[in-house]
Amino acid sequence: MRTIKGLALVLSISGLYGALIFVAASFTGAGHGSYFFGSALLAPFSGAAALEVLGFGLWPVVGILLALRRVPACRIAAGTILVLHYFGIAMVSVPRDWDVRKVWDLFPVEVSAVAVAYFGSQMFFWILIGSAGRGVDGAGTGRVQIAGKRCKICGEDIVLSAEGKRCAQCGTFVHLACEPADECGVCGRNYTPDERPKADPLSEAILPRALRPVGSDGPFLAMFLAIALASIAFLGFFIYALASRGH
Repeated sequence: MRTIKGLALVLSISGLYGALIFVAASFTGAGHGSYFFGSALLAPFSGAAALEVLGFGLWPVVGILLALRRVPACRIAAGTILVLHYFGIAMVSVPRDWDVRKVWDLFPVEVSAVAVAYFGSQMFFWILIGSAGRGVDGAGTGRVQIAGKRCKICGEDIVLSAEGKRCAQCGTFVHLACEPADECGVCGRNYTPDERPKADPLSEAILPRALRPVGSDGPFLAMFLAIALASIAFLGFFIYALASRGH
């Protein structure tokens, strides 16, 4: 299930930003519009013509890192890339006048839609990074749920919470029978027993906890999928509108 969600996230981010880059390219108007939107989406690689092609791989890489965000190194890498992206936008914005007003006058609705999709998705990225950092599965919060996790030693699922324990430092789950020691064999920190999470009335109203997988961030993924699909639908409408104006 987690693999499917991760793949869906990667494909959604790639599809969304592919659509945004396509729309941004149409804003150039064969040289009579503005290249700013495309340059911003491909930053920081758009700062150098020789590296600009690498910008097309930027968002699939971000998607992969976010799909693997439970690994601290991937989470840090995703955040670092996003920060460098923002610096890149600042760098390409300063040196010249991009004639953005010209595009806004012609396509105010389209520019607004691109901006909403971009800023909304960026906010979503940071929500994913932040929630993983706080411990989507309860790490770092003192509320650890172990049932349903896979034992690092035997590879089998931990059926009952009382049968397992977890290391809050490195996120390792083990059966009590597989690892009788109190200290984690990976990082040396003491294991943490299972604790039931506090009730979440808002989440329970959307989907009862009993019907959700442990540590589910499904609502966040569903929200982003909706944004991605809406943006792709908007792309189709935008192409149709351009074709209609051509006639």
